[in-house]
Amino acid sequence: MNIELKTKAKVAVIGAGPAGLSCAQTLLDLGYQVDIFEVNSKAGGLSRTIEVMGQLVDLGPHYFRTQVPQVQQYWDQCTQGIAMHKVERVSHILYQGKLFSYPLKGFEALFKLGFFESVLCVLSYLRSIVLPHKGNTFEDWVSNAFGYRLYNIFFKTYSEKLWGVKCSQLSDQFAKERIKTLNLSKAIKNALVPDKTGHKVRSLKAEFIYPKLGIGQVYDQALEQVIKSGGRCFFNHQVDEIVVNNNKVTGISVSKVEPHQDNESSNAHFTKVGDSEFLEYDYVVSSGIFTDLVPTIKCLPLETRELSSKLKFRNTILVYLKVDESAGANLKDNWLYIHSPEVLSGRMCDYANWSKDMQLGQKEHIVCFEYWAQEIDALWQKDNEALIEQAKADAIASGIFKAGSIKEGFVHRLFKSYPMYVDDYAQVMKSITNELDKIAGLYFIGRNGSFKYNNMDHSIHMGILAAHKIANKYHGSLWDLNFDGSL
Repeated sequence: MNIELKTKAKVAVIGAGPAGLSCAQTLLDLGYQVDIFEVNSKAGGLSRTIEVMGQLVDLGPHYFRTQVPQVQQYWDQCTQGIAMHKVERVSHILYQGKLFSYPLKGFEALFKLGFFESVLCVLSYLRSIVLPHKGNTFEDWVSNAFGYRLYNIFFKTYSEKLWGVKCSQLSDQFAKERIKTLNLSKAIKNALVPDKTGHKVRSLKAEFIYPKLGIGQVYDQALEQVIKSGGRCFFNHQVDEIVVNNNKVTGISVSKVEPHQDNESSNAHFTKVGDSEFLEYDYVVSSGIFTDLVPTIKCLPLETRELSSKLKFRNTILVYLKVDESAGANLKDNWLYIHSPEVLSGRMCDYANWSKDMQLGQKEHIVCFEYWAQEIDALWQKDNEALIEQAKADAIASGIFKAGSIKEGFVHRLFKSYPMYVDDYAQVMKSITNELDKIAGLYFIGRNGSFKYNNMDHSIHMGILAAHKIANKYHGSLWDLNFDGSL
C-alpha cells in the first residue's frame, strides 16, 4: 500500500456513511483536502442497498426527514437526478393476531383491546399521572407516558427483543430520543384532531420521499460528488490507530482488509491483509465504531481506553425471504413491529411497500425479518441455513404467511448496529468524552462514531457541523446534538 498524500490542509474521514460523506463534502466545499477510509467495499454505512435473490433491498429501510435547512440542502444535492417517489408511511404493531397502528392511536388501540382491557389501560394511565414512576429507565418513562399496562402490551416485548436486556435496565434516554413527547393523551388527540399547523410530533409524519431503487442510491451519488470535488475514498481500509502527539492529532495508521465471504457467524467480519501504514493528517473525523477506535488512541489514560469496553453495541441479523406475490398481499406496512412473544423476530418489512421498482420486474416480494443478538448469543452462533428456517417459522407463526408461500432466503449480518443505552453508559461516555475533548483536531460523528442512536439526518447534521468546527465556523459541542436536529 502506497497512498500519496497531497500538500493542502488534510483531513482523514473514517467511514463513508451518511456522517462521513456529509463531512467530507462540506470540507471539500470549504477548500480542504479530504481522504475517506472505509472498511467496507461500498459507501453508505448502514444505509446501503444490496442485490439479493435478483431484487434490491436495503440493510433495513431508512427514510429521510429533517427540520434543519442545511441538512435538507445537502440531501437535495445528493438526490438531484435520482428517481424518487412519495410513500405513505404505514406501520403497525402485531399483538395477539391483531394489527395496531404505530405510533399508537389512542382510541383505536383501546377499541381493539376490548372494553375490559381498555378500562384497565385507562386506569393504569391515570394512575401514572397521579403516582408517576420515579426512576430513569425506559420502563419508567414509557409507563408514565402511556400507563404501565399499555407499556407492558405495546413496548416491553419488542424492546427486550431489540436490546436483549430488561426494560428496567434500559436508559430512559432511548425513549426521550425515539418516542419524544408523545403520550396516550396526545396519541388520542392526534387521532381525533389533525394538526393544521404542520408541527406534528416527528414520529407521526404520515409520508416521506424515497428513492425508487433504494436508499443506497443517495450515498452512491454522494460519494460520486465527493470524488468530483477532489476527495478520495479508500475502500477495504481499516484504521488501526488514531495517532496523537502532544494532545494534537497527527494522523492515522491504516491497513488493507478483506471481508469474510461466507457472512457466517464469525465474530470478526474482516481479515487484515499486510502491515499498517502511518499517514499524516491535520485533522481526523471518525464515524467508525467508537468502541473499536477509542482504545487505539495511545495518549489516552489507560483507564479511559479500558472504560470504553463497558459500552456495548447490539448486532443485527437480517433474514430476507422471497415470498409469493399473493403472500401478505393485504399488508401495506413499511415496518411491522412484532410484539408476539412466540415470534423471535422483532420487526418485518416488505420492500415492495417501499418501492415496487426494487423488485426489478419480479412478481415475488422480498420481506425482511430482523433479529438482534450479541456475539455470544446462541442466535448469533446459528449458521445461515438455521436462521432462514427460523425466519420461515416466524413468518408462519405471525399469521401473515402460509408455509407454501416462501421460496428461498438470504442472511446478512450487521455488526455493532445499535448503541446500547444500558446501565451507567451515560456516565461512562461522559468520562471518555472529557478526555477526547482534550485532543485538538479530533472529532467523532455518526451513530457508530459518537455512540448515539442517530437517524440519517442526525448523522448528516453531525458531519456538516464537524466540518464547520474544523473551519472555525461552529463552536458548539458535537456531543450535545439534539435528536430533533438542532443544538
